[in-house]
Amino acid sequence: MKNKILGIFVILLFFCIVFSCNFDNQENFITDGTEIIEISFSESGFKYSVRNNTVSIHGIDDNTLVKLIIPEEIEGLPVTRIASEAFYNIDNIIEVVLPSTIKEIGERAFGSCNKLEKINLPSGIERIETEAFYNASNLTSIFLPATITHYGSTVFYDCHNLNDVQIEDGATIFPPLRGTEINEITIPSSIKIIPSYAFPPSITEVVLPEGLERIEELAFYECNKITSIKLPSTIKFLGSSCFYGVPITQLELPEGIEELGSGCFEGTKIEELYIPKSVKKLGSLDAYWDDWGLETYTLKKITFACDLNEDVINTEYPVI
Repeated sequence: MKNKILGIFVILLFFCIVFSCNFDNQENFITDGTEIIEISFSESGFKYSVRNNTVSIHGIDDNTLVKLIIPEEIEGLPVTRIASEAFYNIDNIIEVVLPSTIKEIGERAFGSCNKLEKINLPSGIERIETEAFYNASNLTSIFLPATITHYGSTVFYDCHNLNDVQIEDGATIFPPLRGTEINEITIPSSIKIIPSYAFPPSITEVVLPEGLERIEELAFYECNKITSIKLPSTIKFLGSSCFYGVPITQLELPEGIEELGSGCFEGTKIEELYIPKSVKKLGSLDAYWDDWGLETYTLKKITFACDLNEDVINTEYPVI
């Protein structure tokens, strides 16, 4: 009988050890969708992982911190990344101090940190991913270094109090400001690309600099307070529906522009267009203004200086 009881005890102890190990493993490993990442804990309570001799921060044990100071290194290795959702929905954080080693801020890394008022983005940062500051509703100003070469979409979505965005001279890509309440902003002369959802509907005027080459799809989506746009002579590309809902009545396309995406004048009030000889790709040019819930096509006259052969016209979306 004693042997039977002892046997049961040993079996129960074995399962306890197995389940305990599994539980610990679940706490110390996460997945980013492509691989399993081992999570460690620093002496200061940061959750982190190591890859290619660099450190990513995945969170912190203490969710009551008001001022979050990210270390420059852990285990003698540089901290280069704030991982996706690392501090998501931690609503005590008022200030974040990032080290000069940071290169990337992941998706929703500071999303719903709705008390966040101040964060420094160090020179050398290269990527800010989608919704990195989503619903950081107390954030009022931010400085964006010229070293940023990639923004995910809707980086500042629902940052309704963000009204002071400064972009360092030398930057080549403009930030997507959809979801803010900004009504005016200075675009540096170094900017080459205006991304999708670049401007919020609150914007009243935009001056596009010489040197700009691309305006991506939906860049001016529903910016209905803008009444005129002047394209620089350097523009090469207009993306699909890039001026959707902007009530401009005319737009001069400069010689040198090469591609017009489908519907790039859709939702405007443009009646006449001149298509320069330089255009090499041409999508649908449909333009309508839906004042009464009906599609009213406003384009009445199009002059084509460019060739209209199969290489130019997108046959999936006829020109008009």
